[in-house]
Amino acid sequence: MKTQLRFYLFLLVLLITRIGQAATITVDGSDPTTTCTLADAITAANTDSSSGRCVAGLGDDTINLETNVTLKAALPQISTVITIEGGGHFISGNEARRVLSIIDTGNLTLNETTVKDGKVATFSSSAYGGGILNSGTVTLNNSTISGNTASASGVSFMLSTEANGGGICNWGGTVTLNNSMVSDNLASASADGQAYAMGGGLQCF
Repeated sequence: MKTQLRFYLFLLVLLITRIGQAATITVDGSDPTTTCTLADAITAANTDSSSGRCVAGLGDDTINLETNVTLKAALPQISTVITIEGGGHFISGNEARRVLSIIDTGNLTLNETTVKDGKVATFSSSAYGGGILNSGTVTLNNSTISGNTASASGVSFMLSTEANGGGICNWGGTVTLNNSMVSDNLASASADGQAYAMGGGLQCF
């Protein structure tokens, strides 16, 4: 009985200790073979395991950017609690892809980070969130969302197209901006039928 009690006490202490822990993951480059990339850092934070050259995440993690990031492929969706300390650096979609996506279980805090040049372009369907697509929780502190685009086009008279939230599209989540700027973003739609463009900077559903 005493042995069993000690075992359960050990598990309780382990759980409490883990709840209070977190990891700091430093992004220092774009080559996954030699540096910790932002994509690998997000994967490490989401999974609490190492990824590429990035250390394992642990609980509510912080990702420090030591360099600007220009995306060559889509980033993993954020599904856990993550803080990105940008230190004045930018994350760019390179005018080819959305920058950040947060699902309903995700909670992202952006500090001193610029999200720019994200783009979602669709044909005969809807486009959402060129810079950020959020269904969870996003908090922006001293950050900028700029130069992002959501663009939709179509040719059918029977179908409508729509573009929502060039900068940020909030789909059932929560977005909080503290001393932050959303500027020079675009939502555009064109079609032979009906076309709708809403929220060049921010669109909430």
